[in-house]
Order: sequence, then structure tokens, then C-alpha cells
Amino acid sequence: MIHLILTDKEIRNYSTKVPPLIDGFKEESLQSESYDLTIGNIVSKYDSDFKILDLQNQASIDEAYISIPIPAEGYLIGPKEYVLVSIEEKLNIPCNITAHVRPRTKFTRIGLIVSGQHCNSCYSGFLNLGLYNVNPFAVKIYAGMKLAQIVFEELKSTPSSEKQYRGSYQGEKGTVGADFTSEQALSELATGKDREKFFQDETAKEVYDILIKGLE
Repeated sequence: MIHLILTDKEIRNYSTKVPPLIDGFKEESLQSESYDLTIGNIVSKYDSDFKILDLQNQASIDEAYISIPIPAEGYLIGPKEYVLVSIEEKLNIPCNITAHVRPRTKFTRIGLIVSGQHCNSCYSGFLNLGLYNVNPFAVKIYAGMKLAQIVFEELKSTPSSEKQYRGSYQGEKGTVGADFTSEQALSELATGKDREKFFQDETAKEVYDILIKGLE
């Protein structure tokens, strides 16, 4: 099977299936070979009192975010400010499809940089996308505004079951920040720290088993 980028016809068809490829599909957001993702109703910013992000301390990362509902009058992204926005649509990507999120040109041209993102096959959830305002002035965004485009691509084959996506962002909804749990767990294991405690934690052990299989 040749892997191909999905056109409007395939995207529309996949979105009629159960579960739909795009839950909340709107015809006006469908392009010739992509779909426009829209801003949801939550924006997350870093707590201004937070000074250090410790990448081996997941709690410190989680505590760095403040979630704010986007009001009807919009949300101001300050100069040089980085925020996370949740998208309005829920994605249910089949295990024979992968996807890539790309910025819309008009946002790039006004200095509002949208993070590019790869979406694994088998992923399901409401993506969180990064927005960075490079301008010396504030930019106002609104819920429901088209933010980025997602491109879907068929894979040559379905990934092996043990490699299919079961990561920490599976099923995400609302604010889900960076997750360094697996890196932290492996670092502790490598240094011998809390080794016995690590293997008593079923979730940590499952993460370890998946990562080790990936190295074999």
C-alpha cells in the first residue's frame, strides 16, 4: 500500500466513522488536503512567580501552569509570552494514519508562532498547542478562531501493537503540559535511586517495559 496524504474527501469520510477522525467536524474548516483546528476555551500560561523548571521533577512542571478560561472579549498574549491553548476539536486518529500540525501563514506573518506538532497514529484527545508572541506588543486571541492546520497521512502499514501510541497525552482534555515522567523514571532507575519503589509502581513499571522493548 502506498502512503498518501488525505484529501478533503478522505478526511470527510473518516470523520463520519465511529469514532470520527475529527469529532466536531465542520465543513467550513475543511481544506483541499488539510483541516483547520480552532482555539478552544482554555489558555494556559506560566505562573509569573515560578523561576525554575526542574525536568526531573514532574510536580514542579505541573505546578508551573495556570489555566484561564478565554473570555468572550478575548485573551491578551503579552509581548514575548508563551502560552498553551487547547483545541476545540477532539482527534481520533486511526492506527493506520499519522498527522502533522502546521502553523497557518497569517499567524506567522503577524509574529504569532504556532508550534508544529507530530501526532502519532492511534492518538485520541484534544491537542494542546503552543503559541509564542514574538512581538513587542500584545496580541488578542479568541475562542473559536482558526489557529493551525492538520495534515493526515496514511501509513504503509499499521504499527506493531507494542509500538502503538499509549503515551501520557492519550485522552488529553483541557490543560496538559509537558510530561517528563518517563525520563524521570529512567533517570532514577539508571542512578539506582528508589529502584525498589520504582518497580512497585505499576504505571512506572509499565512505562519502563514499553521503553525497554523500544530499545531491543
